[in-house]
Amino acid sequence: MQYKNISLLQYLGMIAEPKPTPGGGSVSAYAGALGAALARMVLSLAVRKRPLPSLSDAQKQLKENYDLLALLSELDSRAYDDVCTVYRLRGRTKSQKKKKSQRIQHAMKQAMDIPYRAFKICANNLFLMSKLAEISPRNALPDLMVGVRLTESALAGCKMNVETNLRYLNDQRSSTRIKKELASIEKKSATMVKNIFQKISQKMK
Repeated sequence: MQYKNISLLQYLGMIAEPKPTPGGGSVSAYAGALGAALARMVLSLAVRKRPLPSLSDAQKQLKENYDLLALLSELDSRAYDDVCTVYRLRGRTKSQKKKKSQRIQHAMKQAMDIPYRAFKICANNLFLMSKLAEISPRNALPDLMVGVRLTESALAGCKMNVETNLRYLNDQRSSTRIKKELASIEKKSATMVKNIFQKISQKMK
């Protein structure tokens, strides 16, 4: 089932069902998409009030990130379903066990890569939101704050899913590199969130 073809209430109902998907990874990406949607709304209001050609790039980037996060929300569920399918494969003979192990590694890498992509997109959205904090109409600042918090939560959720899936990968060099990148991006993102709320606080005085 394609998530773009169902309503929000249907998606919420699917999450509430006693099934593993859609789960935390899908919801994290979806939260990022919601944050991006709010950022797009705030930017549209800002452009309507003060049209600036320089903002067209930000509009395009937010639209692209929004679309990607919505897609990754669905792909995360598919990836987890693929992992479950691979784990159910036969592994009796030495050859079967080897093939199963290889397919598990491939499936786990895919399951890790999707929230990793969503994580980096959310970090980019926070950067764009930091620019929005400077030009947002005053009455749209609360909407921007909600968008930032949603993106912050999405970032944390994606990071947890990446770290969980990394535990199952045999490629320790790649795992170490990705963990360092996660920590670096998380630190920069926390600073951005702090700066965004400082800017908003000053504008709302």
